[in-house]
Amino acid sequence: MARMYPLTNLIKKTRIGDKFFVVKPQHENGFGALMRFRDDLIEKRLRDLEVGKTVRFDLLQTFIEARDENGQPLPLEYIKAEILIVLLAGADSTGTAFQALVKYVLTNPLIYTKVVAELDAATHAKKLSRPIPRQEEVLAHCPYYVACVREAMRLVPSASSIFPRLVSKGGIELDGKYVPEGLEVTANTYLVNRDTNIYGDDAGEFRPERWLESEEKAREYTKYSMTFGHGSRVCLGQHLAKMEMYKAPLQFFRNFKVTLCDTERPARYQVKGGVAFFEDMWINIQRRDSQE
Repeated sequence: MARMYPLTNLIKKTRIGDKFFVVKPQHENGFGALMRFRDDLIEKRLRDLEVGKTVRFDLLQTFIEARDENGQPLPLEYIKAEILIVLLAGADSTGTAFQALVKYVLTNPLIYTKVVAELDAATHAKKLSRPIPRQEEVLAHCPYYVACVREAMRLVPSASSIFPRLVSKGGIELDGKYVPEGLEVTANTYLVNRDTNIYGDDAGEFRPERWLESEEKAREYTKYSMTFGHGSRVCLGQHLAKMEMYKAPLQFFRNFKVTLCDTERPARYQVKGGVAFFEDMWINIQRRDSQE
């Protein structure tokens, strides 16, 4: 449904569309459950503030304390909308990126062996802090692992959907064709990130080495990446997401031996609710010996 925009915008304005296609907190599953979770968080925070209880300063508190140009607090519905975006963008997106990395690394035993060997070598050389490494340490001493992260996020962008834009005043020229102002144009992140004109004939393959072969090509890949969107509407949390991806999966591979349960039936790629992930992906996890 997320990829049927703008048709869904028209449908949901009808009585039938509002009943069957617009998510509400009353719905038992899916986004309805998440909306109820959000509402419970906000209601509890407002109750705590009302009785003078000390609360932690987080994103929710930032929205509650925010004031507009007239010094007025933000409307409750606005706060709810912002918090829902935070819950979606800050959890599902990073989780699915983590899953994609694990899936691709485990699918190729040689890549998995190389990743673990690099992490072990950096750990033994005391290049990675314990218990959690710093991002700059990972970037400096684990180039192959970092390349795997970038390659996984390229092939499976978490928001594998469209990002519509309106052409600016005066229009633009795209590939020799004039596009008038006001026209809606869009691009699918999944397709853009697999463009053979940029990544070569093997654009659909998981090959982390492509990020290490040439600094110039790596800069080009980064420049044209649509994983976090592009331009003025690029994901504001991209740097936090990258830091999480450079650190969390590293700890996973460093501390656990991981294998796929079923190598004969690969996990199925799915896009639901605008989020891309692999379905029926099962793994075995065994704690590794300490790498101290």
